[in-house]
Amino acid sequence: MGISLVTYAGQTVTPQDDALMYEAALNGSGMIYGGEVTIKSANTLHVGAGHGALCGRKFTIEETDIPIALTASGSLAGRLYIHMDLADADEPISLLNETAASLTPVIQDADVNIINGVYEINLCTFTVDTASISNLVDTRRFITPPSADMGDLADLETTDKSNLVAAINEIKEGSGKTLYYTSVACAATTGNFTTVNDAKITANHVIAECVFANPSAITTDVTWTTTNGSVTLNGTCASATTCTLVLVEKNN
Repeated sequence: MGISLVTYAGQTVTPQDDALMYEAALNGSGMIYGGEVTIKSANTLHVGAGHGALCGRKFTIEETDIPIALTASGSLAGRLYIHMDLADADEPISLLNETAASLTPVIQDADVNIINGVYEINLCTFTVDTASISNLVDTRRFITPPSADMGDLADLETTDKSNLVAAINEIKEGSGKTLYYTSVACAATTGNFTTVNDAKITANHVIAECVFANPSAITTDVTWTTTNGSVTLNGTCASATTCTLVLVEKNN
């Protein structure tokens, strides 16, 4: 016949069929809930329970501890990430960590559901030395609803962000709004190393994504505060860098 209807009486809907539909419907890949990483001990990270989706494939994280190997000398950058390999029938998804002088970029195969490829997202970055883990930075991305006005967030994410104005790109949604900031300057200082002021920001906004152009410049854990009119990042920035911020409005 050359064509067949998958979602029809008596037909079988495969995981691939399911994933392709959800990949098209969902706003990118990331966490739906939870998955926060914290430092539990000198050489252990703790991952909270959570739910998420990679390219339309739902996953769950059970609360768990991840041991991190300390260095023999000096310090290294580190990351904890989710690794999905659809060609691995025994363990298609796993939590992995890497420590190195220069971290490997995440693998995000195009058409992953067609080619049974690999897709990864980072949960956090950190620094590890001979004695402890430090400088933990939360890098989780949360899946948010698509926009009815300006296209979904995945469309915006595939745009070359260096060509976007260093200002707010607002995406209105049915129950709130998402604010994008690009090339936000981070000063070399300890304390409040960047503040963005804009009337569109409310105290109900939270940071869904924060990506530093030079992660090694951030040498302490990063915290943030939002008020009506501004968002501030706090910590130690050893050298000037920039970051991309995504703020989402919490549901009331």
